[in-house]
Amino acid sequence: MLLYAITQRSLFPGDENARQDALIQLARTLARTGISYLQIREKDLPPAQLKSLATAVVEAAHPESTGMKVLLNGPAAIAFEAGCQGIHLAGDVPAEAAQKARSLFAKAGRHCTISAACHSIEEIRSRVPLADLLLFAPVFEKVTTRNVVSGVGLSALSRSVAVAQERPVFALGGVTATNAPECKAAGAQGIAAIRLFLTPEWIPLLDE
Repeated sequence: MLLYAITQRSLFPGDENARQDALIQLARTLARTGISYLQIREKDLPPAQLKSLATAVVEAAHPESTGMKVLLNGPAAIAFEAGCQGIHLAGDVPAEAAQKARSLFAKAGRHCTISAACHSIEEIRSRVPLADLLLFAPVFEKVTTRNVVSGVGLSALSRSVAVAQERPVFALGGVTATNAPECKAAGAQGIAAIRLFLTPEWIPLLDE
């Protein structure tokens, strides 16, 4: 089972510096324990700070030796300059962003790995030509600052896998160590999560 971690520094205690340091340490740990992808999702940071954090995460992860790909949920230029292996396309990002990102990386002889957020079968279809992997959500639930949104369920996940053809689909939204095997049984090649990877609960999934 492929594992895709997503950052959220606000979940760590302390001031801004402490939270960023904790995030960097998490990246270092995840890279050495079998995570396939790490998405830096800190969209509230201004460009200069986002680049600085992304650069530090890449340096901590040592992707060239650990194999974990670091993707930035943000501008391709920042991802490129920080040494990330690609970008994540949020739902509101236009298709042109994927093409521009690949072109930018290709000029330097680098491959740009692209993941994309999908919340419906229609979005799966539209993102297949653009992305290397797809995050389908919410499968079980989506927790926001205001409420909890019900998930679309495992049957919808299974349909998304069929529509995605050969593109890997990752289940996102309320995924835990307990229900992760259900996602795999539904056809997902991996799972994606934020909170799950903040505890050791995910370690047994390495053997799935």
